[in-house]
Amino acid sequence: MEQYRLAKSELKSFLELLKEDYQKIIGPGVDEEDRSIFKEITNINDLKLEKTLPLKPPKEFLFPQKDNLFNFSCKENTIEINVKDTTEKQVLFALRPCDLTAINYSDTFFKNNLLDNYYSQKRENTLIIGIACEYPSNKCFCTSMDISPASSNGADIFLTNGGSFFLTEFISEKGNLIKEKLKSILTESVQEDNSLKEKIDKNTRSLLLEEFNLKKVRENLEKAYTSEDTWKKYSDACIVCGACTFDCPTCTCFDVNDSFLEKDTGIRYRTWDSCSFYNFSLHASGHNPRGRKVDRLRQRIMHKFNYTVKQFNLWSCVGCGRCIAVCPVGINTRSIVKDFEEALNEDK
Repeated sequence: MEQYRLAKSELKSFLELLKEDYQKIIGPGVDEEDRSIFKEITNINDLKLEKTLPLKPPKEFLFPQKDNLFNFSCKENTIEINVKDTTEKQVLFALRPCDLTAINYSDTFFKNNLLDNYYSQKRENTLIIGIACEYPSNKCFCTSMDISPASSNGADIFLTNGGSFFLTEFISEKGNLIKEKLKSILTESVQEDNSLKEKIDKNTRSLLLEEFNLKKVRENLEKAYTSEDTWKKYSDACIVCGACTFDCPTCTCFDVNDSFLEKDTGIRYRTWDSCSFYNFSLHASGHNPRGRKVDRLRQRIMHKFNYTVKQFNLWSCVGCGRCIAVCPVGINTRSIVKDFEEALNEDK
């Protein structure tokens, strides 16, 4: 893996060179109310790197909240289908390790599990540039999920803040393909740069709040399945808004609908769905195996910390804390897991 220095004064040139090959650059910025979000960066001043994690994850740029799949028309006993063009190339810029890990999970779900052409085409046309995390929020718990705040896993190119420069690592084949174009604004790294990631990792870990023992939780969570009183302590407060799942970078559930635009033409689209919703598991017969809120909250937690580990050997929680931040009634995923960890420890 080759690494170089990118002077911060050259960041504008860096983005301009990327734009020669990629139509859009999506990165952290702010909205009109100064909230940190991922948005299209059209000007270097739009980019805000010294903010906490954007509240909405970047998954919408690979798996849109509403995605028009194709148009159809019915004419003279034939059906014509026009598939949406997904060839636009984009850069996801300055993604932190939690979001890099989330995309690794989505890749497994959408590409290695059953191939989803819509996701995979967007993914193929996306360059991912990660950045070491220096500004965690008080909701973050990535280290509990075995993710280093300076992990480059999942990035094509990875940046680490070195003060007046970014240490720039070219990791994947896709990243190395664009390296030659960028070399004119890069300089050689020096020996002391090798400790930058370790320093950021150590400092960011010191800013995080309490941690839990993930291995112990994984080993014992199934025993907690029938501990309904503990689940209900959280589910009773739930108002079934779905914010925790919509703002989760690894939630992949969706619904598919057809809508007629005119008598003989229409569109097929998919939208995000949520296991928190009553109708999500409702059968055509009227039976609902997860008709109670407690059943649905338990399903979400078991899925994140148990089921996907069995299926993919991957956690489907990355410790970003977004579900905690957006919950209007204060349900805290970290507290739920710690409750079960401590209860199970007491049982031993």
